Amino acid sequence: VDDVSVNLPYIKNYNNGDRVEIINNGQLEILLYSKGRNPSVRLRATDYGTWINAEMWLHGSCADVTEGMCGNWNGNPNDDLTGGSGNTLGVLHQLYDENCPAPPPPPDPCRDIDGHDEAERICSALINDPFSNCNTAVPVGDRDEGLMKQCMMDVCLCFNDPSCACAQFDDYASLCQNHAVDLSKWREDVDFCPYLCLLQHNTTRRERLQFLHVWTGTQSRLELLG
Repeated sequence: VDDVSVNLPYIKNYNNGDRVEIINNGQLEILLYSKGRNPSVRLRATDYGTWINAEMWLHGSCADVTEGMCGNWNGNPNDDLTGGSGNTLGVLHQLYDENCPAPPPPPDPCRDIDGHDEAERICSALINDPFSNCNTAVPVGDRDEGLMKQCMMDVCLCFNDPSCACAQFDDYASLCQNHAVDLSKWREDVDFCPYLCLLQHNTTRRERLQFLHVWTGTQSRLELLG
């Protein structure tokens, strides 16, 4: 602020009644108050790692006096960005809407690993038996929206490990239970999501050991933990 580094949160009041507030609660937010306006300018920036999304709100009294990338806010898109430096305003004489351009799409883990098709194949269990019995009561969506997309995002975050879909399948079974569709034995039909049961066993040495009971649908086994 005024060429001086400051710690957040930061508030500065000016003698003319103006005020500057800078906060960071996961998003950097700058608020400018001018003579009682609540606020006159509000700027919010979110860092997504590879790009930053910035949003700006202006008090109505700022209409017809702005300039720059968002135009002059006079209700006429035909006179925006028609002068000044091309380095600061972009392509000169290009017509813009009065609204700022839309931000780029959010991060997509499936796009990052080119894993859409494989993740969709794994999560397609949601539209096969036994889950298909519930698809009418609880729609699963598709690769672009709904539970199917959520499942694909989880799988892609695990680099297409099928077991990362199991939590989504379990959640779907619970939703179906609320619609009177019993999917309690769904793991018997999905080979990469076996039953997991934590058992306790007392040995002859009076030590308490823990075993993991793994049921694959056709056979079971005990695995010693720790």
